[in-house]
Amino acid sequence: MARTAWYPGHMAKGKRKLAELAGKLDIILEVRDARAPRVTSSPVADEMASMCSMAVVLAKEDLADKKSTAAWLSWFASKGKKAWAVNLLQPRMNVLRKELVSLAPPHREVRLAVVGIPNVGKSMLLNALVGKSTAPVGGIPGITRGVSWYKGRGILAVDSPGILDPRSDEEIQRCLAWLGSSKAEVIGGYDVIALDLISVLRRKGLWPMVEEKWDVPA
Repeated sequence: MARTAWYPGHMAKGKRKLAELAGKLDIILEVRDARAPRVTSSPVADEMASMCSMAVVLAKEDLADKKSTAAWLSWFASKGKKAWAVNLLQPRMNVLRKELVSLAPPHREVRLAVVGIPNVGKSMLLNALVGKSTAPVGGIPGITRGVSWYKGRGILAVDSPGILDPRSDEEIQRCLAWLGSSKAEVIGGYDVIALDLISVLRRKGLWPMVEEKWDVPA
């Protein structure tokens, strides 16, 4: 039987607030982990796809398999969805920022929300787009009420809490715990997820790569 997913109250509140904001946004950026784009998809993005333009940012591309990342980008393109793979620490983030700014109507900033599950890089993306020292802005009638917006470099962006799907099955919960996107306690603690990961790596024939990279015993 699947264990109960980690879904604190602030996640439910954040989800409701994003739905209220959808009509005021130009685009929603869904951040996924490039190492596991399928299991790190956002339940919020799925529900808001009919309310606002959506795009996907595959973060941490430097940690992911390049061929797999390229295949995912091709898949998104085949579905007519904009997608970028990025290393959030690289200067070429400016390319993404310029593309987003170009989506704005005349005479104002592009308005966007950054959504995703916990620990996929949402805040790092926000900092890279609008500036690391940017403070929340306020006083924009009909826009900033009740949420924190950040303004800079031609972008008005709202951050959001990491939101998980409380209905996730145990396999997905385990993968999220491996990535650091869900609490280890959800599936039994760090010992359990470590042993599970070792078992999966051995079963898939990937353990020799671990041995080679980190010089661990067989």
